Amino acid sequence: MKIIRKTYLGKKKTCDVVGSGTGNFILYNGVITHNSALGYNLYAACIPFDTKIRLANNEVEQIGNLINQEKLEILGFKDGEFIKTVSDGIKFQGIKEVEEITLEDGTIIKATSDHKFLTYYLKRGNKVKDKRDDSLLIFEYKRLDEITNEEIITSKDLVKCDQCGRYFTQITQSHLDRYHDGKGEIKVSDLIRLRIANKAKLRKYNKGYKRKPEVGLKISESLTGRKFSEKHKVNLSNSWTNTRKIEQGNRYRTRPIRNKMNKNEFKIFMSNRMSGSNNPMYGKPPSHGKRVKYKDILFRSSWEVTVAKFLDDNEILWEYEPETFYVSQDLSYTPDFYLQEYGIYLEVKGYFRNEKSLEKFNLFAINNRIMLIKKKEMKDLSSILRFINENSTQEKTG
Repeated sequence: MKIIRKTYLGKKKTCDVVGSGTGNFILYNGVITHNSALGYNLYAACIPFDTKIRLANNEVEQIGNLINQEKLEILGFKDGEFIKTVSDGIKFQGIKEVEEITLEDGTIIKATSDHKFLTYYLKRGNKVKDKRDDSLLIFEYKRLDEITNEEIITSKDLVKCDQCGRYFTQITQSHLDRYHDGKGEIKVSDLIRLRIANKAKLRKYNKGYKRKPEVGLKISESLTGRKFSEKHKVNLSNSWTNTRKIEQGNRYRTRPIRNKMNKNEFKIFMSNRMSGSNNPMYGKPPSHGKRVKYKDILFRSSWEVTVAKFLDDNEILWEYEPETFYVSQDLSYTPDFYLQEYGIYLEVKGYFRNEKSLEKFNLFAINNRIMLIKKKEMKDLSSILRFINENSTQEKTG
């Protein structure tokens, strides 16, 4: 459901669910929302006392009445199922600014602007055999102040499979054939129905569309008599000339080489040409990707911010991505943190995406003291202090 209205409610007492097994909990109106992960909500994302949540027995209770209860059984959502999960309780998060959000169907949500909710957006598929795949629904948790074209997921946007009891945006025939021998009922959620209706409406609107004459006349009039300075004309001319030179230079630079090679040889040549330090992006951070800002530094993940705050709390000096090292002829590696007082590196990693990433880490670890911080270590960051005590090369100064 899309957000249609936001209202500022002022400062209120707030709290949050801590450490549930599913990583989320369900509000009384079926909205799926993220919870604190490590026992304390480092980003102050929380909901007010008067918000109601669903317990494991599907009963509704105001979250403010459950403060300081430990091992609380609540309802969570995981792998397409609403299941019972045990959280570490409800923690008071202080008095914070709260917003009230109204969705299309009248559902009301109250939360701080940085609280995360499960959302979805449409992503167009790739072309396969000259036919474009249908658009995909992409689900992810997003902060309330980051939700733009995405829509918040509620239980109304899901339908239940009668055979396996799991929830989906739609129950397709392929699902029934694959898992239930073709038995069961095909179902479509309101979310999918709305998407299909919007596509049909768009096709109907665009069919036989012609621009009205007055629209073309209006555009023409807006451009008529527009004057450019001589300096601007020169700049436009130079930019076009330089672009042509660059295109021609790139084209003719590789053509003699390509004429002497077959297709596979040329691919290998171009791959080697862009590998390691030959790549113009070597040692530079990527321009894409989501970043988290802390102390005027853009971190690649919230886990890295959590580690940086832990080091600050323990008065440990650190550098973020201090240097890029060559670990082999073609591989480079940049550790996340360097603790200059102890000569120790830290790598914060949920998982290695591929074998090359793991290989780079292992090669670097041969000659350097480095600690790999995964999900287990994130739950107990004091393990960093133990690693420092066991592996530091010098005593802390000052």
